This record gives sequence, structure tokens and C-alpha cells, in this order.
Amino acid sequence: ILATTKQGSTSKPDIAVKSYYGLSDFAHIPRYLDAKKYIQVRKDAEAADGGSYPFQPLEVANMDSGRTLNPWEAIEQRAPVLNNYLSVSGKRNEITYYLSGSYSEIKSPRMGDNFNRLTTRINVEIAATPWLKLGINDGYSSKEKKGIPANLTDASYLSPYADLYYDDGVPRPLPMNVGPVKNPLTETLLDKKSDITKTLFTNTYANIELPLTGLSYRLSVGFSQENVRIFEYTPSFDRDEFFNLGSGSKSYANSKNLSIENLVKYHRSFHQDHELDVTLLYGIYTNQDESSSLSSNNIFNDALRS
Repeated sequence: ILATTKQGSTSKPDIAVKSYYGLSDFAHIPRYLDAKKYIQVRKDAEAADGGSYPFQPLEVANMDSGRTLNPWEAIEQRAPVLNNYLSVSGKRNEITYYLSGSYSEIKSPRMGDNFNRLTTRINVEIAATPWLKLGINDGYSSKEKKGIPANLTDASYLSPYADLYYDDGVPRPLPMNVGPVKNPLTETLLDKKSDITKTLFTNTYANIELPLTGLSYRLSVGFSQENVRIFEYTPSFDRDEFFNLGSGSKSYANSKNLSIENLVKYHRSFHQDHELDVTLLYGIYTNQDESSSLSSNNIFNDALRS
């Protein structure tokens, strides 16, 4: 594995700090019938079919009180975008180095769609002798997707007179009393989900200039490991005609990779028009994967979810 990595180039430490903050919003919002057009569509359907399409009790209550709903505003969250970056690089005597770290936190306008990432990087090279260089390149990252995004399909089906919440703020499973339209925020506000991926890699190497002009040898040992954990939980619910016990699941996946590479290179120029390049590679590669999962239903006590 041959890779070019960042290294320091100046005797004085070079420090770089970057920070960014912004807000994101929906790039496009589907066209949606307002309350007046919604009522007119219902009247047109009744006239075409010669029958009645009565409103549901929740809709009638909101119509009488003058309350209307914009579904895209209902599922929207404040969406900041934050990124911080710091790096230090330099060269001192026979040592060159590069250290960096960054943290990003991103929320989309869609409620429940959250992401954060932490990364670090360390590159160090030491010229031990005129013919021997030793180096190490390390990196680590942790990414987390947290939450369950609001259901866009369910949001697009909502009546402008739907009611998403009970009086105490608990999400109402059926915001229009009956029918196939579910509350787009039920899982977002009640359920828990965390998806975390951690990745570690390291590569150590030795570059040796052999006594024969143009002949070099490189030994490289690399190791990487990735760990994925996904936790999900749906709490118990008992309201009106809706009842369910809690359920949850945990899954783990782990992957390890090891590589050992021996690289011999020979380069020689003859006169002005001839060059000889020879590369010999012998490598050993191994990988190990494992995973497990656990799930449970009918959890009567939500305190057991941890």
C-alpha cells in the first residue's frame, strides 16, 4: 500500500485553526394544499361521487377553533452546521510531524436527522540515518447518527386540520382519528436509535536505501479496525385504543485487517534515453470479521432499556 500523507515542512510549528458555523434549510418543499383548498377538494369529491365524505372528529375540532397545520413546519427542526479543525505541523532536526483533529456536528432541517463526527490524525517520520527513515501514520474517527428522521411520506398525507399531539404533548399515533395516515413524528419523538461507527488505522514503515545505487527496500505494516454498534428501542405505549409493550435491539459488528508488505525498487538511468524500473512486492494480508445481535419484545418496564 503506497500512500502520500501530509507532513511538516518548516522548522517552526505551523498551526492552523478553522471553524465554521452555519444553518441549513429545506432546498425544496412540495406543494401542499392549504386549509381552504383542502376543503374545496373534499367538496369536489363529494359532488363527483354523489356521496358524503365527513370530516373526522379531530378535524372538526380544529376547524371550529380555527387551528391549521403546515406539515413541513411541524417536522422541521433548527439545523445548525458546525465544524472545527486544528492542525500542527513542522520539522525539527531529523523529525517531521503532522497532527490534526476535527469535530463536526450536523443537523438537517428534518427533525430527528442528526450526525456528528470526530477525527484525529498523526503522521511522524524520523530520518534515523542518511539511509534509513522510520515513520508512522495513525488515524481515528468516530461517527454517530443519532435519532430517527421524521417520516416524509406520512407528513405529505396529513390533513391541514390534523392534530399531531395529545393535550399533554405526547405524539398522537393517528392524527386524523382513523385511516392509514400515521403521525410522522411518533418514532422520532418516542423511539431511540444510535448508530456509532469507530474506525482506527495505523501504518508503520521503514525505508532503506541499499548500498547499490537506485536500490531501495520498504517494509510496511498496516492495521485497521472498524467497530459498528446500533442500538434501537421502542418504548411501551398505552393511550386510547393504542397499546404496545416495549421492544429493543442491539447489534455489534467488528472488522480487523492486517497487512505486511515488502517492497523492493530499483531505478537506473542509462545515458539519456534509457531507464530501468523494477518493482517487486511480497505481501501478507489477513482479515477477521465478527458480528452479533440481540433483540427483545414485550418489555413491560422501559427502565430496562439501558
